[in-house]
Amino acid sequence: MGMRKGRWVGIAAGITVVALLAMAWMRAPKTIGYEIIELTWLDGYSNLDDLHINDRGVVAGKLVKCRDGSDHLFVWDLDNGLKDLGKPDGMSPKDSIKIFDFNNKSQILALNLSSNVYEDPNTSFFGAYFYDPRMGFRKIDNPPGFRGFYCNKMNDRGQVVGTASRNLPGEQSPYWIFLWEPETGPRALNLSGMAVDINNSGHILGMDGDALFLWSPEEGRRVFEEFPYGPVLHLQLSDSDEIFGIADSFDEYSKTYRIFRWNRSQGYQEFHTCEKEDEVDEFTVLAMNDQRVLYYQMCTPFTWFGLFGHKDPEPEPRLYTVGEGLSFPRNLPLYAAYRSTYWHINHNGWIVGTMYDRTYVMIPKGKAEKKKE
Repeated sequence: MGMRKGRWVGIAAGITVVALLAMAWMRAPKTIGYEIIELTWLDGYSNLDDLHINDRGVVAGKLVKCRDGSDHLFVWDLDNGLKDLGKPDGMSPKDSIKIFDFNNKSQILALNLSSNVYEDPNTSFFGAYFYDPRMGFRKIDNPPGFRGFYCNKMNDRGQVVGTASRNLPGEQSPYWIFLWEPETGPRALNLSGMAVDINNSGHILGMDGDALFLWSPEEGRRVFEEFPYGPVLHLQLSDSDEIFGIADSFDEYSKTYRIFRWNRSQGYQEFHTCEKEDEVDEFTVLAMNDQRVLYYQMCTPFTWFGLFGHKDPEPEPRLYTVGEGLSFPRNLPLYAAYRSTYWHINHNGWIVGTMYDRTYVMIPKGKAEKKKE
């Protein structure tokens, strides 16, 4: 009887161990493999960078024409390859252009940095342009009565939110938010602060000093409760008015990066923390949207107390997805990613990035089909 009882105890213990191991495996971060596609440059062009990718898998970016050194915008997709869109009228070859946003209708929000500002102090430093595949380039004008405007973000309706200044005597805020629409042009909202993002409902996320607020045409301005974290590094606004972001907090010994979300029903929720405890280690966000954060940590490999010699820190890519948790991308061409800022990720997990003089589109295995409109 004792031997039989001991046997059942052993079996039960074995089943428990197997169950615990299975649970640990299920909770462990998964790995993601990618199909890697290298974008080839057009003849006569170089320096393909400043990249964005929308949810249809279309890439937008900037390249340089070798003949005169001028910046041109381009788009790329799996079916048609790379296409030169040219540049806005009035840009000189010395002017530079930067893409600020790219939406799912393949419309581009671009900022032009004028070279004339160094020769003529009265020249506007920035010029903003809106590109539509059917209508071409269009200049975004200053809001009436404002100056020094700056375009921040664009939604899928082509609405652009920006920040402008008036510098009038007695004004409490030097910055005001405006809205630009393709049909009606710029419109001041009588909303102080700086624009951060705009969603497809036309709702605006802004910041006034250290305070975050959400503005909508229906409810006006809503200020959030006191922000519970340290300085904010990145913020995104979803179509359901959820805020997704990264903040940091640090003390004398360590620094912690927090991925968080805010919504009306639950307030602030902390999803994931990344701690930096070693001065050699490094945390850098490569790309993010309102559902995903692609980042890397520079980690010093374990060397068995130096028996195998010194090893330099290595970038370890990690992907955090709301509802799925942490995963480890593998086979990404990350040998120079930590030296590049030209990365972007869409809502389907497609990534575009530049490493040295090469540009790649990285598609999660099994998701190479184009998203239908």
